[in-house]
Amino acid sequence: MSKPFDNLKEQLLRAGVSPRHVHRYLRELTEHFQDLVVEIEREGHARPEAEAMAMVRMGRVDDLARAMIDQRRLQSWNRRAPWATLMLAPCLVFAGIVAVSVVLLGMTGQALKATALFPWFPGIAGMVTGFSNFILPIMCGWGIAAIAIRQRLQPAWPVIGLAAMALLGSMTQVSVVMPSGPGVSGAVMLGFSLYSSTAFYLVLNLALTLVPYLAWRRWMPVLRPAT
Repeated sequence: MSKPFDNLKEQLLRAGVSPRHVHRYLRELTEHFQDLVVEIEREGHARPEAEAMAMVRMGRVDDLARAMIDQRRLQSWNRRAPWATLMLAPCLVFAGIVAVSVVLLGMTGQALKATALFPWFPGIAGMVTGFSNFILPIMCGWGIAAIAIRQRLQPAWPVIGLAAMALLGSMTQVSVVMPSGPGVSGAVMLGFSLYSSTAFYLVLNLALTLVPYLAWRRWMPVLRPAT
């Protein structure tokens, strides 16, 4: 019986208890369980029998779970305010990183304007715009999916969050117009509107975030509703 509290862990996570509180609680229970096993073994019982007796002394799993579930303060914010943690926060993180990228590109471009165009700047600008336009929305979506899986969340809010993130990512376009020569200003542009390619990027983002998340829920037994 190497992991006697696996069922308790799943019950607590499904009830919305924060993972950090779950891990701490299970660690304390495991230490107490191991102490009981050692004590019972000293009484002359074999290891399997000692483990079974220790579990009886620990109490029913439902009672151990209820001690945590009834404490509202131990609930994760993903259960208390899923609209904030699974939709608003990822979109704000995305917007913040894009804004920083645009500012840094603009500052770099201004610094280089008075000198000959550095040969490495177009490559750097291309990598930054590619990251902002294509990779960042997918990474934010994977973050939403990872949180939902880790905390055994029901799919409604994660799906809404993934859809909102995909839409925002597909509507956001960072672009750089390179200077045509020394002393000539370029431009860093940030747009939020419907482009002709928006639908393509929306489908691509959903295919790389929402579809894997739903597949994980379908095929991982630990995420299926308890029966």
